[in-house]
Amino acid sequence: MTVPAHHLVELGERAAEQFAALPAFGTRTADGFTWLSYAAWGEAVAACRAGLAALGIGPGDRVCIVANNRVEWAVVAYATYGRGAALVPMYEAQRPEEWRYILGDSGARVAVVSRPEIAAALREQQSDLAALEHVLTIEASAADTSSYAALLARGRASPVAALHPVVGDVAGVIYTSGTTGRPKGVLLTHGNFCTNVASIHEIFSIDRDTTLSFLPWAHVFGQTADLHSMLAGGVAIALNDAIPNLIDNLALVRPT
Repeated sequence: MTVPAHHLVELGERAAEQFAALPAFGTRTADGFTWLSYAAWGEAVAACRAGLAALGIGPGDRVCIVANNRVEWAVVAYATYGRGAALVPMYEAQRPEEWRYILGDSGARVAVVSRPEIAAALREQQSDLAALEHVLTIEASAADTSSYAALLARGRASPVAALHPVVGDVAGVIYTSGTTGRPKGVLLTHGNFCTNVASIHEIFSIDRDTTLSFLPWAHVFGQTADLHSMLAGGVAIALNDAIPNLIDNLALVRPT
């Protein structure tokens, strides 16, 4: 990354264009890893962004995601940034009452979750969450109108250009562990993330490398060092499917 990005939307658009033909994300399969190119990832971001626009998501809104690291996590994140909204990540391992508190405290209008059982748990609490309008499920059939696939299909039918934030706009709200009381939502701006990415690239030579991602992107370190900084360098990001498989996956991916 020769010139630092001013905001994460610029970082993502630049990566999708500059590294279009390169592998961006690798997902573990029975035969190894299947890769998605930077260009294909950028197309998914654009479709998701338009889908969020169709739901009325815009500047200042909050979009929650409850999922482990996966391609869709990165798509939803950069689609959210492109609507001028902020991403609120949560962990699959958290308790439903923790999800409810963070959803309510952040005022999220949309929650994107990995599995149907998480979606069911959130919908049970939706009557107590005045702002929450939509719960969308990644691992659901495209025929389900509240699925991630349906969101992308809706977006592809009505594309919209990305909104470009300024450095002081909030990109994400990351909640603390709450060990000394209720979790606190930390407001992180596009400038916060991008200056850290630029600093990492000043110190380390990150250029079309290969990495194995296992640090959770719901945490600020994993998100900054293991996602944004890697995308800025055109890195092939293999996604570790489970911690017990880490050693075997290291041998398959051979990260640089």
